Amino acid sequence: MTAELIEAFLSLSTPTISDALDLLRLSGGCLGLRPVVMGHKIAGPAFTVRFVPVGIGKKGAGDFLDDVPPGSVVVIDNGGRTYCTVWGDLMTRVAKRNGIAGTVIDGVCRDVALIRELNYPMFTRGGFMVTGKGRVHLPRYRKR
Repeated sequence: MTAELIEAFLSLSTPTISDALDLLRLSGGCLGLRPVVMGHKIAGPAFTVRFVPVGIGKKGAGDFLDDVPPGSVVVIDNGGRTYCTVWGDLMTRVAKRNGIAGTVIDGVCRDVALIRELNYPMFTRGGFMVTGKGRVHLPRYRKR
């Protein structure tokens, strides 16, 4: 993904990109996801991770974060879970420090006040205070 392509996407509105995807018969909607901080647009290579319920493999929640290249968008599949979070204050600080473009979570985050204070681009199903520790984890994460 080139810098020019990223800039081109950032110059377009989300509905315009959605219409283009429709014309190409590609699915691109993210039903239920909302910005934590209004006014952000993010684009970049996706760095994807998937959390599963506890009991299948075992790795810490943030083990992947130092492997995310600057300018990437972290895309987390937490199965749409809203009963526990997979992102909070420590991960926000590391992501901001490491130049990560933003985060999209199919699930919820916590520490919303800090996310807003740091003006970190985040799109989730909402905010919730309960940690994912002991509830979900990364199965067998390996450095890329």
